[in-house]
Amino acid sequence: MKQKNKIEDIIKYARTWIGTPYVHQGRQRKVGCDCAGFLVGIGHKFGYNPVDMHGYSPIPGTGKLKKLVASQMKEIPIDEIKPGDIVLIDFCKRGDPHHIGFITNYKGGLGLIHSYQMVGKVVEHDLNNKWKDRIKLAFRFLDIN
Repeated sequence: MKQKNKIEDIIKYARTWIGTPYVHQGRQRKVGCDCAGFLVGIGHKFGYNPVDMHGYSPIPGTGKLKKLVASQMKEIPIDEIKPGDIVLIDFCKRGDPHHIGFITNYKGGLGLIHSYQMVGKVVEHDLNNKWKDRIKLAFRFLDIN
């Protein structure tokens, strides 16, 4: 499968999760998931066999998320993100990312799909400056350039 087609297929599938209720440590599309569960579901669908973590708090702060993602994906500069990339986000301004999202193409620019506890479900919206400023790390699937 061509890389562009694979990215488009991943984004298309990610969008089928939109509206899934937020459930801490949930892993099921249309039933309930958190930000990690959403991306674990995408990984399984496309054969990445992601290593999952369990027993974490709603706002993990020990660097485990960064270590887990870095062990499975390649880190890229934040200013090089494009559709299909994964971003780690810090809401609490502590410097340690504790939220994860998926970059999309959205209304002529970049977008973000994530399971957002504040709105209680998986959502997609534009990647405006408010969201860009929260991104602490970015990663790309190993088989995508």
